[in-house]
Amino acid sequence: MKPKAMQRLNQRAKLNETSLVSVRKKFIGNIPQAMIQDNSPAQETQGGKTSKILIWGLAGCGCLGFGVILLSILAAIALPSFLNQANKAREAEGKTYVGSLNRSQQAHFLEKEAFSDSIEALGLGIPAQTETYSYQVGVQPSQPPVAIALATPVQENIKGYVGFVFLTPEAESDSFISSAILCETIAPVSAASPLPSPTPTAFMECPAGFVVLD
Repeated sequence: MKPKAMQRLNQRAKLNETSLVSVRKKFIGNIPQAMIQDNSPAQETQGGKTSKILIWGLAGCGCLGFGVILLSILAAIALPSFLNQANKAREAEGKTYVGSLNRSQQAHFLEKEAFSDSIEALGLGIPAQTETYSYQVGVQPSQPPVAIALATPVQENIKGYVGFVFLTPEAESDSFISSAILCETIAPVSAASPLPSPTPTAFMECPAGFVVLD
């Protein structure tokens, strides 16, 4: 190749290289600095400090403590309901046992023409006392007699129960018809509010301080 031709090729190559450098500088100059990443260790360290400061700031403003406050409020709302349900579960024992004692007294009278004053003699296997109630049966020596079954709470703030079996003479007969009633204290029993007197005052009626249960 002739020297002049070589010289022209070299000049064109330099011109193209200069143009590329110019275009590159112009393109980079138009990019915002915020879009250019700087992965230097100094910036990474600063970012870590910023995250820690943000977390401590949330804690300082009480945002993290808000969750604790919310849980406390929910617990305060749910606790009374939970305790009420627990008390109802305990009271179910008293209602069930007194109802069973009433029915057993009716069967006992039908068989032996007399009520029993002993839980064991009724043969139900009901203990004289559980963790929740103490149980008693008795007979009021009236004419005709009345059978009494009593559930006295041994724990605070649960209701007491009393059951009665009344007798009604059959017309033109020496036999009697038995009728049972189950009563619940109006208020829970406690040291400040003891069990009302369970003495029957009228036929098929609950004593003062009790309400009849269906």
